[in-house]
Amino acid sequence: MCSHCVALAENFDPEYIKTNPNGTVPSLTHPSFPRPLVDTREILTYIDGSRSAGTALTPSDPEKKELVIKLIALVHSADVDTNLILLQARNEDEFEAKKASPWHDFVRNRQNELEKQKAANPSHPFYGPKAAQNGVLNKLYETPTGPEHEQFFKMTRDMYRNFAAGMDQLESLILLPYAAGENVTLADLHIVPWFSHSLVGVGTTEPEDFDKLEKHIQKTVPDFKIGPKTREWWLNMTKRPSFKKVYATLH
Repeated sequence: MCSHCVALAENFDPEYIKTNPNGTVPSLTHPSFPRPLVDTREILTYIDGSRSAGTALTPSDPEKKELVIKLIALVHSADVDTNLILLQARNEDEFEAKKASPWHDFVRNRQNELEKQKAANPSHPFYGPKAAQNGVLNKLYETPTGPEHEQFFKMTRDMYRNFAAGMDQLESLILLPYAAGENVTLADLHIVPWFSHSLVGVGTTEPEDFDKLEKHIQKTVPDFKIGPKTREWWLNMTKRPSFKKVYATLH
């Protein structure tokens, strides 16, 4: 399912929920699977396991494999969730900018579709809880600033501190020239879209531009810096033909 479909909340269609009960993207199905694969980690692990002998991106060395697992877990952790950058705000001015952006439509479209499906499928276990969860954020977008917003702004500032700490942890784990050393591994395939999403979330268009993301985080963590290993790793990845093909524009 495409990102355009996600923007229109088509991933909440009942037929898709039959495939992916979480309503998330991506999903992978095959007649041989006992169930659909509905998590990026298990999808990439499956694809990597299907590669011909000697071409797998999971290291055979136990220490390298453990590092790859740690790196993947880090960029999928709540501490560095890019929805923080895309959807949340630390103060009223920042939130007004979000409300004037396409992200407002994104949140609203999700809520409208969830409420529609909840009404059509009142006993379905997905739609009620998901509508309530998204409804908290949607209400903040749709109502004037009040005490709930102040709590939201404080929570967001705390989350940015966690995000900065997560990026510091990434810096400490990277080996170079790629995330786990001499060869590209599954870790790189997980970190690249996460880092690209982070850059795009602050308006970055050029892969070599770290400035916007750094300054964005510094609004909460003044001494934050994107580490030299993270920078070098990213620039090494951007030089690869596969990166240039997939990320002709950052997304």
